[in-house]
Amino acid sequence: MRVTLDGCVIPGDHIPMDGPASLVVVTGRPATGKSALAAELRRREGWPVLEKDAIKEALVETLGAADPAASRRLSDASFRVLFALARTWPAGEGGALVLEGNFRPGEHEPALSEILRRRASRLVQVVLHAPRDALVERLRTRAAQPGRHPGHRDLETAEALLREEANGGPQPLALPGTLLVEDTSGLDARRLEAIAAAVAAAAAHRPWLV
Repeated sequence: MRVTLDGCVIPGDHIPMDGPASLVVVTGRPATGKSALAAELRRREGWPVLEKDAIKEALVETLGAADPAASRRLSDASFRVLFALARTWPAGEGGALVLEGNFRPGEHEPALSEILRRRASRLVQVVLHAPRDALVERLRTRAAQPGRHPGHRDLETAEALLREEANGGPQPLALPGTLLVEDTSGLDARRLEAIAAAVAAAAAHRPWLV
């Protein structure tokens, strides 16, 4: 993929990387489009992706999660597995490793800092956000989809969002590196492509392409 000066995206022509490989952290609240962006980066750039929810689904299928407390414990375990995998993931030549999940500001910075140190990587943090009403609608739609994994507890998450007094806004992790904050209110294929282009440019250490 190449990003031209007028903002056009040309598929199939990858941006060459300068310097050490980047660690791309895609984060945000549930239903902000994290999985969709991670999948787009994997498709367009060929980058490996580690997804917290994929790990949690496997744990739920094996151990079960009868209540919110059990679900939270499995979320904690899923993050620990994700961090362990990221610490030992082979460093690609000129590529990036993508970590996707609803990372917790004030809690997950030490683990991510250790990953950056071990991999000698530069961080590109992508924080996705959207208005609360849009997130609630997406969560309810997901809950009604046939085959949706029950471990996600979408309706409970939607109700928790409705009980909040305010939307809260984007909450970046307190880590040094490049920060991209992206509104996904009207997330469609074109918008997803534009965000992926900005991430690829940032990961290539070419800020003038963002």
